[in-house]
Amino acid sequence: THPVVETIVIDGLEYEVLDGLFYGEDKIISAIGDLEKDLDLLQVYPNPASSLVTLFLKTEKNETVKVSLQTIIGEEIDAFEMQTNQIKNYALKAVSNGVYLLKFEINGNSATRKLIINR
Repeated sequence: THPVVETIVIDGLEYEVLDGLFYGEDKIISAIGDLEKDLDLLQVYPNPASSLVTLFLKTEKNETVKVSLQTIIGEEIDAFEMQTNQIKNYALKAVSNGVYLLKFEINGNSATRKLIINR
């Protein structure tokens, strides 16, 4: 077992967090730092979405975020940049119905959100 700094729940699964590393079932899930700890600061809505999704990430200072839309197995479909503390409306062009991942990267940290597209 690991000394636990805090325990959080993501999508109904419980993780222990120590020094920015997420542990579940005695293995490291990912090293994603503070971004994932502040789950309420990263918003993706509506979800499910049909033609447009709104993205927002609140941070103390304005920064550039790299965002990629990926298949459920991690294949990149599209990539773009957005600014923190500003709303980004992203058009879901030429993407079929299904479950996708939105990966956000900032300052060496990353977080992933599930996005459901249902037209």
